[in-house]
Amino acid sequence: MTLSRPHSRLVVRRSRIVEISMGTAAVPICVSARLQAHMGWTGLRAVHEAVLDVRAVVCEAEEGKRLCAAMDVRFCYLIERKAHVYARKSTRHPLTLGEFSCWIIVFIKQSNDVRSPVRPDRITELVSRLQNLNPTIHAICTTAGAPGLSIGVLHSKHFIHSRHYASLSKSLTASAVGILVDDGKLSWTTPIRSVLPDLDSQDNIVNEQATVVDLLSHNTGLAVSNHWWNGAGGEVLLAKNATMAAFNALPRNGKFRNKFYYSNWGYCLLGEMIEKLSGMAYNAFLQKRIFIPLQMKRTSAVHNDSDTNLAKPFAILDDKSAFLLPYPKVQEGTLMAPAQAVRSSTNDMLLYSSALMEAYKSNLPGTLEATYGFGVYRFQLPQTIAGVGCNPMFVKSMPNIVPGPHGGLVLRHHGSVARYTSFFVLLPEYDVAFFVAVNSIGLGDPAGWIAQLIIECVVETPCPSDYVALAHEAAEAHADRQASNARSLEEERKEGTQPKPLTAYVGDYVGLGGLFKIQIRLIDDAYLQLAFQGLDSQVFDLQHYQHDMFTWVIPFNELAKRVRFTFAGPGVYKLNFMANADSEIDRVCWLNEPGLPEGESCLSKQ
Repeated sequence: MTLSRPHSRLVVRRSRIVEISMGTAAVPICVSARLQAHMGWTGLRAVHEAVLDVRAVVCEAEEGKRLCAAMDVRFCYLIERKAHVYARKSTRHPLTLGEFSCWIIVFIKQSNDVRSPVRPDRITELVSRLQNLNPTIHAICTTAGAPGLSIGVLHSKHFIHSRHYASLSKSLTASAVGILVDDGKLSWTTPIRSVLPDLDSQDNIVNEQATVVDLLSHNTGLAVSNHWWNGAGGEVLLAKNATMAAFNALPRNGKFRNKFYYSNWGYCLLGEMIEKLSGMAYNAFLQKRIFIPLQMKRTSAVHNDSDTNLAKPFAILDDKSAFLLPYPKVQEGTLMAPAQAVRSSTNDMLLYSSALMEAYKSNLPGTLEATYGFGVYRFQLPQTIAGVGCNPMFVKSMPNIVPGPHGGLVLRHHGSVARYTSFFVLLPEYDVAFFVAVNSIGLGDPAGWIAQLIIECVVETPCPSDYVALAHEAAEAHADRQASNARSLEEERKEGTQPKPLTAYVGDYVGLGGLFKIQIRLIDDAYLQLAFQGLDSQVFDLQHYQHDMFTWVIPFNELAKRVRFTFAGPGVYKLNFMANADSEIDRVCWLNEPGLPEGESCLSKQ
């Protein structure tokens, strides 16, 4: 979405500015507008004329006329769709009638300002502002549960702030793919099947059309569930040599290239491509082409748990106490290594961030967008920094970050395993990069709140958000998650139904192309137990719910201590046993991924 090149098919037929409020100083001015528009079929991005209307009103005002004449005025906008209906059903090109809330941010800056908003003479001021965040950061850590925290901030290749572990492996995997592209061994549009001929997805469009870019940007439309491989205690339930077979068995959960589905599976395939094209193991390639050249001495996908200089991982319980967990088991030679295996340090991540910053130093267009691709999310402020992370699940609304006079592009990625969370951010227009790591899965995501706090600090927002209050809201809701799931299930339960004899459900149920098993056991002739992959370490008791459906909801603290993510909704905890025409139980359906059709989530009884 740009101001200079509005789409020719998208025209705002009618726009009305309801209210404009102007400030009196040469600082960002927030302009509130409501738009009523008939939009073209292509999308909902045509607000160019409305922005021009605002510009005209601002610049025609007595005060605005002086500012517009003397200074450089820049306009950005952020739209929230409130409602839409479709018209002209008789045609192939329906119109969309939409009503939108539109915040238009007017940036006014001195015309002789230098390009970099963080000039050398302002570094001391930035460092001071960062240091002033310490009480807020401490409050967030206390509220959300962060036993250990590491923060590093870099400006113009120099470390300017640190407060002294976590996975951001996808970004490194994307960088490795980029190196292969530079080497001429790959292109961004290389079909996956041309490198991995065993690709045989259930969706033939993926087989025929999927490219490197589709895996990097999570656009295959295939199911993304981590429950197939991520077990209690951090056990990896599938072997690395099952990568291709598991990917081939993933059911479709959307249309190809139609919707973003954040997935670890695509990056596993990229890891296979890296190893095949380079002739090297994944970690060996990263070491040779990235870690050693950048002098990242504390970064590796091969783990040494005897290392004493390693942050211990914790689960935060509902009373905010910390429970010590074992170290992650995803590493070189295991499934998901290209998505989660890399261990690093704050200093090493800043060295990596500096290298990425150099690559992004160019006059990028000021588009207001939120996109993902090649291992990072891209946002143009003003914007909500959404995406991966659990915070949006536990607050009513995420904050919109409004920048100071210089606006700004944000490139960021969020990493999490059920022990650590991390956030790295690049602000190319400010020549600033920073990294936040927390050694726990907290109540909410403290790394996410702290990262947004630092972004607001760097861009000098005129509208700071209350991240302590947001952290408190998220922590309260997250701690109540399992109790809330139990309440929701109870409210929906049909009373008075009876199950079949428990022996009817006992057996092995197999899915994911024969790679994944749910074993149902009868314990003491009294109750049922499920065992993922038939492993004693993956056992959960079942409770009858209704008819032939059982649940395995367990208390929040037990779930956390068993190294399971603690923010899943109630649907994950349902097992719906199905009968054939002879009334014999022959399959079980487990909706372990939102939106997945029930028929795509069933495992057959052996």
